[in-house]
Amino acid sequence: MAKKKLALFLAGIMLMGSLSFPVWAADDTLNSVDLAAFADPGMNYRPGVRWWWPGGAVDEDTLKKEIDYLAENGFGYVEINPFQVSTILEGDEDKVTSIYTPEFYQLLETAVSYCEEKGITVDLNMGSGWNANSGDVTYDESMGNMTLGRNTVTAAEAKETIEIPAAERSSFYVGDAAKGEWENSSVKLQGILVAELTGENGTDFVEGEGTFGPKPSYEEVYNADGSVCKSYDTQVVLNPDNSYFIEADDAQIQDGKLVLSDDIKNKLSDDKNYEIVAMYYIPSGGKGIDCAEDWYVVDHMDAEKVADYMNDWLGNENLSAILEKHQNVRAAFNDSYEFYSDIYYTEDMEELAKDCENNGLGYDFSKYLPTIYKQYSAAPYYMGLGTTDTYLTYTTNDDEKARITYDYNTLINKKFQEGMAAFQKGANDSGLLYRQEAYNPPIDTIGSAQYIDIPETEQSDEYNLIRTSSGAHLYGKNYVTCEQFTLGCTPLANSLEQMKIGYDIMATSGVNNFFYHGYMYEYGVDSEEYGEMGWAPFPSIGINMTDRNTLSGYFSEMNAYAARVNYLMQQGTVSKDVAYYMPFNGRLSETDAVKTMNTDGIAWDAINDSSIVAENTTVQDGQIVVNNGNMEYDALVVEAASVPEATMEKIAELAENGANIIFYGSTPEKQPGYCDGNYAEADAKTAEAAQKAVENGAVVAATTEDFSAALEEKTLPEVSYEDNENIRFIRRTLDDGSELVYIRNISAEDNTITVDVSEEYGNCYFLDQSNGKVYAAEKQEDGKITFTMDASNDRLSGMGGDGVNSMAIALLCEKGDAALDESAVSEGTPKCLGQTESADTREVTVNSLTVGDKTYTENVVGKWNSDDFQNGELKNSDKTGVYTGTVTIDALGDGQKAVLTLSDVYTAASIKVNGTDVGNLLYAPWTLDITDAVKEGENTIEISVTPRKYNAIHADAATEELIDTGFAGTATVEIQ
Repeated sequence: MAKKKLALFLAGIMLMGSLSFPVWAADDTLNSVDLAAFADPGMNYRPGVRWWWPGGAVDEDTLKKEIDYLAENGFGYVEINPFQVSTILEGDEDKVTSIYTPEFYQLLETAVSYCEEKGITVDLNMGSGWNANSGDVTYDESMGNMTLGRNTVTAAEAKETIEIPAAERSSFYVGDAAKGEWENSSVKLQGILVAELTGENGTDFVEGEGTFGPKPSYEEVYNADGSVCKSYDTQVVLNPDNSYFIEADDAQIQDGKLVLSDDIKNKLSDDKNYEIVAMYYIPSGGKGIDCAEDWYVVDHMDAEKVADYMNDWLGNENLSAILEKHQNVRAAFNDSYEFYSDIYYTEDMEELAKDCENNGLGYDFSKYLPTIYKQYSAAPYYMGLGTTDTYLTYTTNDDEKARITYDYNTLINKKFQEGMAAFQKGANDSGLLYRQEAYNPPIDTIGSAQYIDIPETEQSDEYNLIRTSSGAHLYGKNYVTCEQFTLGCTPLANSLEQMKIGYDIMATSGVNNFFYHGYMYEYGVDSEEYGEMGWAPFPSIGINMTDRNTLSGYFSEMNAYAARVNYLMQQGTVSKDVAYYMPFNGRLSETDAVKTMNTDGIAWDAINDSSIVAENTTVQDGQIVVNNGNMEYDALVVEAASVPEATMEKIAELAENGANIIFYGSTPEKQPGYCDGNYAEADAKTAEAAQKAVENGAVVAATTEDFSAALEEKTLPEVSYEDNENIRFIRRTLDDGSELVYIRNISAEDNTITVDVSEEYGNCYFLDQSNGKVYAAEKQEDGKITFTMDASNDRLSGMGGDGVNSMAIALLCEKGDAALDESAVSEGTPKCLGQTESADTREVTVNSLTVGDKTYTENVVGKWNSDDFQNGELKNSDKTGVYTGTVTIDALGDGQKAVLTLSDVYTAASIKVNGTDVGNLLYAPWTLDITDAVKEGENTIEISVTPRKYNAIHADAATEELIDTGFAGTATVEIQ
């Protein structure tokens, strides 16, 4: 790859992080909700899907067939990722490995062109599998690593010529678990630590239990031939006051030997031993996950290498021609940071460590770097790898260890931010956006949004979603995506209710589009190698969105629901009451303060240190205006016990200027850094600044009751709700000043909700995302809106534990006297808002069940996966079962309606009444208005139940391992 002048380059790309980049949003900015667009959103609001290719083993006809399917079923985006294939079908060897060849780009051209014809937007994965990789990345450009060489000497020996210890290989490079590559020519000495041994020992390194079985002690280091070189079975404690880091280019290091200066020699204690620690940089040689063979992951912490990677990839003449020709290629995508290495390190980390003015620490961190070293610690968290502690330490005090680690993480964050800025610039220079999942390493997960055009998160944990969306809000990014239905999901076992609940969780957490995980190209279907379902890069996690899923006939309806939610959540701008402080490299959870805000109807974002201390974060008319107006908040809440000194000083300044500051519990008494051992002084300054904030008007809320009172006094939500611990919501302010609210019931029971609407809002309407209809929301004289929302539970394939509870509805509060046209407003209420109970309930008598060409007439209601149901004949069936029943109904009076209710449906049902299709039941509430199809007298009800595919492809599984299929409940008709 071509090289550049790093200093000038870094200056340029880091400046880019403060500029405004385009976001992917609606084509038309509306003053209020466009009801036609809400009912039938365009392709740009439709969800996306990860489209995994088996390398280059695809053909044009199949690509077009799959694109037709995606377009017909309401998928608006594809993310194309050519994977490595575990078992290559005979004759496909060259095709699978043809990624980024002219032949591959011709196939990509076909896909992009046909997607453009069908209105589908394309994102391109960076390389094969993940993270960003390609055949152009050399070993020396791969992710970096640190390695050490160690010897123990006496003071007398240290005063003589010292042999520099050779670099020692970790288990990352040696043995069955090795994932790195070692090339001696690339090992670079960066410095030598000469440190006095205290004689104390710290942590013992012993075997443990990892995610996938026994975890080694990692006490051994190795020679080139794989034999054990040394064993470090316990942590060694060093004296920080008699330790010296000597840089590799220092005159004390000559020809592989170290001769200490007289100044250092005079400081050595004759009765002490010293650890001589040579610190080396070496490329990790780490490959991508599921990537093309022998493709290295580029060093994401080295901006120059990232820039070269982007130039080589996007500058390829074949890819450049595609980008120039087509307008539907939107973004370059990089998946969640999941690297393999011993520690997060890069070649110029030592340079940053000693740069007191620019490293964010204010002191030289060089001598601490070797004490950070572990084996295999920079591996994906779910692998459960790595040592539990460092091999060297200056302290056995856990608090001090954490402080040193915090300072090291500050350096890591700076290097990753430089890398992200380089990725962004490379993408933008080629007319693309940069989409990134930025988490796992110790980085500012909120602040990363500054360098990402489309911030992306993953999974369904609401607090992880809020963390990413908060960053987007703070840095002016309206569009937030999510990799959804991954861990915790089992392909072909997922229910449609699980999908619907996932949509709603994302919406109230600030995510407004997403990618299913995912869609695999039709490869090896019905082959000996892969079986009926064909190749799957993730056979045990995720969700199968192909037409081979028995539920695929309902995907269009599900995607319409998701698109309506996305449409609503992209309108206007997000509206929040509180900024909740999240420490650097922290995480969000339901703390006491968070639970209170959720209960009290307070809309909140998480806020990071960088946004607080930014010069353009100010106070205007009592509002905290963040990052030059990207967000405004009524109050800042601090629940943390430790806050950086600079952050606390800025908080005190904001309080002095009239900002509402609330400390929950008590004021912070310390800051998180080590400060070269001078942390007590820095702690005192933080505590002093906190007290100054209180003197300037900040409130200390010692209890949840105090906190609730402070929130009531200091915040003025436009729309909120009365105390309810089972509600989540999000607000957006539309361009005409109206408020759009998405409300979610997380209770396992029906939930009565009272919404408080400010008097400046007049007419209110429910927008039902399940059908695209609008209903009037009745306001009481006091301006409140009270309704009961049904419960919904992902009881079939829950996203953790016993499932997730969630039911949702949107509420539009029009500003002033504005009103929707009466013709656009439907009669009644959304069916999720508690329909009127009726004493006139008729049970449907289910007489038969037809599956395929066989009809059952005895004991037809029950779970198919039971040995006792029809002698186990349907345990592994994936065919739709048609239940036929009858119910007698009297003539309906004026205004009366007939509502069908089902229970225990596994997992989706299509309904006919007297031969007329009346709709589908895919998720709670399991009710359907069948008024228009019923007649006086006997009515025939057909309930076609679609089972999930899981049991059919697990024919050898024990009965107790199968999932529920069939119809095991009741069918009733209520006359309302």
